[in-house]
Amino acid sequence: MLLPSRTLLPLPLRNTLPLPFSPRLPSPTPPQPYQFGYDSVDEYGTKQSRHEVSDAYNNKKGSYSFSDARGIARRVDYVADAAGFRASINTNEPGTAPSVAAAAVYNAAPLAVKAVAAAPVAAYAAAPLLAKAPLAYGHHY
Repeated sequence: MLLPSRTLLPLPLRNTLPLPFSPRLPSPTPPQPYQFGYDSVDEYGTKQSRHEVSDAYNNKKGSYSFSDARGIARRVDYVADAAGFRASINTNEPGTAPSVAAAAVYNAAPLAVKAVAAAPVAAYAAAPLLAKAPLAYGHHY
């Protein structure tokens, strides 16, 4: 029997089987206290550091800092705990001013920046072209 073209037939239901049983996942492991830190100085006198400690309640306290050969410096001390993330920024970067914005305290004391010779830039030779790439990849029809 032919059906008119606008007749809709019921479609078989798909994925109607119940999902397999999945056991309750164990609770995540409790926070593990840790501490880490580093200090580095590069060949141009740029200093960077980062230090952080965390306790058994997942509270974090730390700092990171940067200073360059021109005397520009920034140090950020922060706390992250149940009360949220709070930071105190101490800087002498040009264009900054003391403020309290987004739970961060900016203690800014811009200073005149010392002139420093530009860092040398390494020159690299262009890599040789060994072979032309094909115009198209894949199957050709």
